[in-house]
Amino acid sequence: MAVKINAKILGINKPIEVKESNRNLKLAMKLQIKFAQNSEIDSDDAMESITGLLEIEEATTEFISTVLRLNEKQQEQLEDLDQEETGDLLQEVLSKLLHLDEAEDEDNGEPVKK
Repeated sequence: MAVKINAKILGINKPIEVKESNRNLKLAMKLQIKFAQNSEIDSDDAMESITGLLEIEEATTEFISTVLRLNEKQQEQLEDLDQEETGDLLQEVLSKLLHLDEAEDEDNGEPVKK
């Protein structure tokens, strides 16, 4: 997924397409944390929430990278995935690694159909 940003104020006439990638989400969250840290308003809850989301994003990409033994180029590609793509990949890794498909089938008493 991508969003289009109107940057006419910078003299750029066409909207700039920005991917909703892991990299860009992490950058946005880090910036929000900085804002919250320097805000005059008591923002402990907001900062904790943003920090928690950032930690989850970082843990997710680190987990995938480590478990799949990604090289540098592949890690860069992972950083450029959007949240849905990353979630799908994480779900596949977790379900296969932890045999979650098999556990669900034992509950249903039916074999997995793939």
